[in-house]
Amino acid sequence: MKYTVLVIEDNAITSEFVRIALETHGYSVLEAPTGKAGITMTIDHSPHLILQDLLLPDIDGFELAERLRALPEGRVIPILAFSAFCSKFEEATKCAAFTGYVSKPIEPLQLIKTIGGYLSDHGRNEE
Repeated sequence: MKYTVLVIEDNAITSEFVRIALETHGYSVLEAPTGKAGITMTIDHSPHLILQDLLLPDIDGFELAERLRALPEGRVIPILAFSAFCSKFEEATKCAAFTGYVSKPIEPLQLIKTIGGYLSDHGRNEE
């Protein structure tokens, strides 16, 4: 089964780096540069996992996670917070909308291992 990961990240270089790492390991990747685009892509594509930056230009990352969870599509999707700021991670660990988190800078093999773990634990069958 090929899993789809939605990357909500406003930094084009980071987004491309993550996309390449994921695609190299067989994942299908959707990219959204804003929270609003991420909501639309979640509704339209129902990804298997969302990797979401906490600092976005249009919506606070915590608010976005809550909005994604409120969607019928977002109730069961693992949502991983994604940031380089330790203080934001501390907040993310207290936010029930997040399933987990991934730190920046990205270590590709650790990213793949982390995402793979969430998909095997929380994954769903592809229809």
